[in-house]
Amino acid sequence: KKITTYLTLMMVVSAFVLNAQQRYLDEVFTDSEIQVVKNVPYGLNFNPYIPPAMLDGTQIQPLMLDVYMPDSTVDNEMNRPVVVYLHTGSFLPPSVTGSCSAIAMCRRFARHGFVAVSATYRVGWLANSTDLDLRRGTNLLAVYYSIQDAKTCVRYLNASKLGLGNPYGIDPSKTILIGQGSGGYTTFGYATIDNHSEL
Repeated sequence: KKITTYLTLMMVVSAFVLNAQQRYLDEVFTDSEIQVVKNVPYGLNFNPYIPPAMLDGTQIQPLMLDVYMPDSTVDNEMNRPVVVYLHTGSFLPPSVTGSCSAIAMCRRFARHGFVAVSATYRVGWLANSTDLDLRRGTNLLAVYYSIQDAKTCVRYLNASKLGLGNPYGIDPSKTILIGQGSGGYTTFGYATIDNHSEL
C-alpha cells in the first residue's frame, strides 16, 4: 500500500513538473501582461540618403527603439535576457519596401519572459544607379551603417542597466541579436566587427 501511494504521489508530481511552464521556453505571460515602451531614442547618426528637409535641415537621423517586456506588476525579475530584433527591408527606405513590423515577434519573446527590443537602423543606398560599382559600394556602406547602429543600440542597453537605473530590467551580459532579411545580415556582420583596430 505504501509503495502504491508513493508511486501515485510521484506520478502526480511528475505530471505537474512536466506540465509546468518554464520561463524562456514557454509562454508564461499573456498579451495583456506585456508592457510596451515606444519610440525610445537610442542614438543619432548621419544618413546621406534622407533629404535634409525631412530632418529639420540636417541629415542627422534619430535612431529609435520600442521595448516589449512583461509588466512589472506581474514580473519581478530584474535580470532578464534582452533580444534585439532587427527588421528586414533590403536596406531600402520604408517608402520603397513598405512598412516592416516586428510587433508580433517582439510580443512573442516578451510572452516567454524576455525583454524584446525592436530597433530601427539607418537605411538607404543608390539601388537605382546604372553604375554597378556605385550600387555595390553604397549597398555595402548601408550594411556598415546598420552594423554601427546595432552596436549603438547594444551600448545604449548596457548603459540603461548601468546609468539609468535599469528601467527595462535586463541583464546586458545576456544580449541576443536576431534579424530577418537585411536585419539578419546585420546580426552576422555585428559579430565580425569586434576589433576597433581592424576598422
